[in-house]
Amino acid sequence: MNNISEIEKAVLKEIDNIAMKQVVHSQPLYTLEDILLSKTITKLRELGRIHKIPRYTKMDKDELVSSIVKEISNIEFLQEILMVIDYAEFEEFCAAAKTSQYICTGVACAKLDFLKALGITELYYYDNNFIAIITREIKDSFNILVADGFVNKKKRSDLIHDYASATVNLYGVISQDDFVSLFNRQNKRKTDIDEVFQTLMPHIMIESNYCFWDDYIVSSDFEDDDFEDDDFESVKQLLNEVGNKPRYIPNKQELLKYMDGEYYDETPQTMELDKYLKFIVDDPIEAEDIAHDLCLACASEAGISDMFDIINAYSVELKDFTQIQKMTELLTAVSNNSRIWANNGHTPSELFSKFTAPNLSPLRNTVNSEKISRNSPCPCGSGKKYKRCCGK
Repeated sequence: MNNISEIEKAVLKEIDNIAMKQVVHSQPLYTLEDILLSKTITKLRELGRIHKIPRYTKMDKDELVSSIVKEISNIEFLQEILMVIDYAEFEEFCAAAKTSQYICTGVACAKLDFLKALGITELYYYDNNFIAIITREIKDSFNILVADGFVNKKKRSDLIHDYASATVNLYGVISQDDFVSLFNRQNKRKTDIDEVFQTLMPHIMIESNYCFWDDYIVSSDFEDDDFEDDDFESVKQLLNEVGNKPRYIPNKQELLKYMDGEYYDETPQTMELDKYLKFIVDDPIEAEDIAHDLCLACASEAGISDMFDIINAYSVELKDFTQIQKMTELLTAVSNNSRIWANNGHTPSELFSKFTAPNLSPLRNTVNSEKISRNSPCPCGSGKKYKRCCGK
């Protein structure tokens, strides 16, 4: 067994503590009916609400249990749910389905928590072990799905979902036609708009980081727009900013890293920022956290003042003007080399060097500004006067 650090041990212990509060502390039960009968009427009604069982609030306990058993053991329902859970949770489910009682960890319990909320699994703590139970009724339905090739169907569905998650994190918005083209460019088995729609819609209905708008797949962040007409005005603004800029397309392995919403390219500039923060911040772990937050801020096109707010939030005091200037230079360099939505995934430096578009010039260091007139155009390229932009 690999050695783990004290921090990792502490994290695992905390996960176990959380799991202890969410599992059932008793000897496991093994049939769906017995498990449901052991629950309070309040818990059963919550399941009735989740599964949209008609008149669930009017039913007595036995009638409600019978209705929930029928719903949960339905093969079409099980297929729908297993198709949209992430692969880590699916692997834990498969492991639990192979045995009468699956002795697992607090981490596994956390992965299975969604299925527990739906009544598909039950989690126990008994005889000093975490135990996951998949009942015979669920196993029977799952075995039918497996015999029908469900595992391969899920892998296919997960791949299309992963591409959608990654592309909206990298680009913010992508047309369905471009999405299909990108996917087909990197995979032997091709897809089309119909398959994409049918695959992604169930994820959208439950929860995902993307949604459909018009003929586009867009980041679900745009759903939070405060416009009264709810017309995704920010998407339109982004499309205008992107214009005809070429799309940055990494290879498949690199692209799928963007499934993680907090992923960004590690560049010489990000490493230099991390190095400098470890020089001025006593705690190296905190320094890494600050660097991480700053790099994400650069990728979201935050301004220099916003990034200094992040530094201040960590109670880091830059001692003198030299440190302020150095930090500004580092943040500007990171910003110039961060992949941003408005550039179709390109960095400002890439567009400037490869396509030499004057209005896409990289940000410039504005600290040493004694030669810049306050009424001159700001050197960052925003089009505003210096006094109204970086000269504030």
